[in-house]
Amino acid sequence: AKRPLLMIGAGANRQRSIRAIRQFVDETGIYFFTTQMGKGVIDERHPQYLGCAALSSEDYLNAAVGVADVIINVGHDTVEKPPFFMYSDAKEERTVIHLNFYPALVDNVYFPQVEVVGDIANAIWQFKEFLIAENLHFDVPMYKYIKEAIDKALIAGTTDTSFPMNIAKVVKDIRDVLPEDGIAS
Repeated sequence: AKRPLLMIGAGANRQRSIRAIRQFVDETGIYFFTTQMGKGVIDERHPQYLGCAALSSEDYLNAAVGVADVIINVGHDTVEKPPFFMYSDAKEERTVIHLNFYPALVDNVYFPQVEVVGDIANAIWQFKEFLIAENLHFDVPMYKYIKEAIDKALIAGTTDTSFPMNIAKVVKDIRDVLPEDGIAS
């Protein structure tokens, strides 16, 4: 893999998995995104966080998914909407790795090429150890560029004092008063 991306879904939201996934991201430098139910596994203020998945075709996260050659899909649960588009024809140029406590429920929307079934914390730890031992480095400039664009877009409007308040200002004000481990939903 040259441009891997980590997707954090509902099944990853377990105490042991959370620690292992945080270490994986911090020690490998791999960028990540979440599903709605994967939010909170890693703080969204993390420098490698790219956003929450939505099936839109023209957003920053979709651009990151579009350049990924491997997506490690940790804890995907079909009760959530699909985190990104997959194609069954030659357009699909990336490998999707399903890593979860149970096998993938394969259908016409989700069909990973590789499955790792078992304890998420142990599997992600083994991935991390392998990547570190092999001294692998990844092509991350595109992800850095996307992250900078996301941050710039999120900052826009945070100082706006007009009424009604815009969402960027509301989110910033809430984050300013919440403790670091606080969750607003």
